[in-house]
Amino acid sequence: MTYILGHGPTAEFRLGILNELTTDHFISALQLVPKLHVRILVLGCGSGHLEEKLSSIFQDSHFVGIDLSEDRIQEAEERTRKLTTSNRFTYLKADLTSHPFEKTFDVLISRYVLSHLPKAITHFDGLMPFVKPGGFVCIEESAAQDFQGKSIPKNQGYSNFLRMVEWQIASQKCSFDVGSSLHEKLVLDPSFNVLRSYRIQPVLTDSQKSILRLGVEEAKQKILHSFSEAEFDQTIASLKELEENSNSVAYYLNYAVVVAQKIN
Repeated sequence: MTYILGHGPTAEFRLGILNELTTDHFISALQLVPKLHVRILVLGCGSGHLEEKLSSIFQDSHFVGIDLSEDRIQEAEERTRKLTTSNRFTYLKADLTSHPFEKTFDVLISRYVLSHLPKAITHFDGLMPFVKPGGFVCIEESAAQDFQGKSIPKNQGYSNFLRMVEWQIASQKCSFDVGSSLHEKLVLDPSFNVLRSYRIQPVLTDSQKSILRLGVEEAKQKILHSFSEAEFDQTIASLKELEENSNSVAYYLNYAVVVAQKIN
């Protein structure tokens, strides 16, 4: 597995915006999940934002987070070390497709990580033996391939941005519609009972619009393999214009939230 976005100095800020956009909806969907004495596997844990939020909801539970980035792992460890909580936190630097787990889990959480994997459904299936019978699978993944923008100049820079999104999908051999595919799979799979599912497309506030530009800037070195410096600069200028125009309206990707219980 590779990750197209970099791990530069703005990565933590971008991840913070992503969690601001999505975490509250996801926590609401976890109402049906047991929260006492459970083992929770968090795929692509990042900097531990989610574990920080969930630490006040779960009790006497063990979170196991897995991520590719040593920097993100260190940030997650530092973030959760400061918490006053009865929960425990373990972080593993590993590719989630390698299955570096010694035990099974009561809850599996995947948020915006399977969307970056080729053959995401195959890898999802490979993780299911690590979910206990009666355990829960909690998914929050992108469910659409289009960004939208209103009241912004339809200039070449923004067109380049849309092309870069499509390039990311093609170069990663991944899909930004994994949330929809997983929902359909879980609904049709007799070994799962879907308890909750819905789809959301956040409207970005002025302070959140920078998430689009930050993602492009972090992936700059990889983007320049397929786009020119001029195209890159046009794109950044266009996205800055979007941020600075308080009358503009920008949307983030659609994403799907699914909570399902494993029957056997």
